[in-house]
Amino acid sequence: MGIVSKLFTFVAGTTKSGEAAQVNADFDTLYSLVNGGLDDANITALANIQQSKILNLSADLNTIRAQKVGSAGILTFTGNGIWTKASNLLFIDVIVIGGGGGGGSPIATGVPGNTRAGGGGSGGGYSRKIVLAPALNPTEVVTVGAGGIGGSNGQTGGQGVTSSFGSHLTATGGLGGAFSSSDNTIGPAQAGGGIGTNGLVNAAGSDGQHGYAALANVVYGGNGGASLMGGGGMGAVAGLALAQPGKVYGGGGGGGLSDEVTPLDGGAGGQGVVIVIEYLGL
Repeated sequence: MGIVSKLFTFVAGTTKSGEAAQVNADFDTLYSLVNGGLDDANITALANIQQSKILNLSADLNTIRAQKVGSAGILTFTGNGIWTKASNLLFIDVIVIGGGGGGGSPIATGVPGNTRAGGGGSGGGYSRKIVLAPALNPTEVVTVGAGGIGGSNGQTGGQGVTSSFGSHLTATGGLGGAFSSSDNTIGPAQAGGGIGTNGLVNAAGSDGQHGYAALANVVYGGNGGASLMGGGGMGAVAGLALAQPGKVYGGGGGGGLSDEVTPLDGGAGGQGVVIVIEYLGL
């Protein structure tokens, strides 16, 4: 408080009681002068205003604080399920990958020395997206695509199944590998890696490779195509190895083969996946 410099003269009373009353009145006048005319009501009103400002500031700070990331967690869905939104969720980062396609398998040639080959399955598609909490439902349906089955004895490999997170983003499965219907020739794959849709980043799985068949039992199945998170399975090799399944997540299965008597199955595609990275407020 600053110094108040003012000459103030008390008014004399005529009686002792009158003097006391006058002194009290003069003191109240002086008090009002020194305090700038503030009475108790004004002081209370100003205090309430300041308290309101402090409360508003506290609320604003809590709002700002709630918008900062306090923790993060990863949920990996390897099967169908339901995702539930946390009360303090800020946003999520979602990755979906479709199932890989199965490898193809030809029939036996029935001719000594002749061979046939199956093509590898293609990889599943990929999609990734950041979704803010207000755009999310209280619960979202999670669908995880299975890998396609491997072909057997004259079958094209099965197509991988689509994966999705609610209606927000989707990744389709890869196509299955085909097979040669003639002896000693290429065992074709199908050009058809799965694709991602609605993501900020979308990518297709790679195509499976063709198999190769020649005389004298020289034959191998095509390798499966890869997804962004899973490699393709190795194709079968005559006399050495069976076709391998696609790797998780979303790799295509390797192609099978056949000689004059025995057909070997194609490998199954790798299953898809849905990964949800949650970012929570403080």
